Amino acid sequence: MKIKSKVMAVLLLSFLFGVQLVKAQDDNMFNHLSSGMSTGTDGLVGLHVAMPIGHHVQVRTGINFMPKFSYNNDYDVRSIANSYGYSDYYGEYGRYLGNVGVKGELNMCDFNLLFDIYPSCHSSFRFTAGAYIGKSKVVTLKNTTPISVSSGDLDKIGVEIGDYLIPSSIDGYVDGSIKVNSFKPYLGIGFGRAVPKKRVSVMFDLGVQFWGKPGVYAKDFESGNDVKLSKMNFEGGDDDFNKILSKIVVYPVLSLKIFGRIL
Repeated sequence: MKIKSKVMAVLLLSFLFGVQLVKAQDDNMFNHLSSGMSTGTDGLVGLHVAMPIGHHVQVRTGINFMPKFSYNNDYDVRSIANSYGYSDYYGEYGRYLGNVGVKGELNMCDFNLLFDIYPSCHSSFRFTAGAYIGKSKVVTLKNTTPISVSSGDLDKIGVEIGDYLIPSSIDGYVDGSIKVNSFKPYLGIGFGRAVPKKRVSVMFDLGVQFWGKPGVYAKDFESGNDVKLSKMNFEGGDDDFNKILSKIVVYPVLSLKIFGRIL
């Protein structure tokens, strides 16, 4: 909460600073338009438009998306007492029932609204503040073949990923995901102008999205809603997975953009 409050305070101050600049320099307000493309960690492909707000501020908006990269691996299948009753499962760590192939798929697509603030109108160095808004499910997890066991009810079976157990449907399939906040404040620095002084400009961005602590979710096949899972501390569970997941509260952004002036 402290980090989120600080980020919102910075965004508010940046907005107020921009408003003051607009009042003082309205001779350069929305009098040009540019468009551009980008590639980076926030999206392999991005499309953007930008306009100036005075001599020291430029506003840009666009969309960034990643192709749906996928990863396949085998994970353990365990039995539990009921689909979401994690406090009461068979044995100390659940009953091991073999393994099944699981496909993880990246699922990133965001709109953004960013304000570039130039301390000097003669320099390309800038500060950037704004936000990305998009999908909360950044990774989806599904098994590639149905879970097949000789005994036990399928609605009491799940796939173990790290210290999380993703429950199966009665058809033997799991539907899990890793979720973050859909609203992601952004702070960064960079070089270049989205609205070129001439015809074309190159921009470099370095910053972070504040997307909150990721959580592991599974679909409740009765209600159709996503349910947040709790860790179960399996014996031999992937502790590295849990450590990494709990610490990634910000997402690094490193991107390269090319803009061309239209008006």
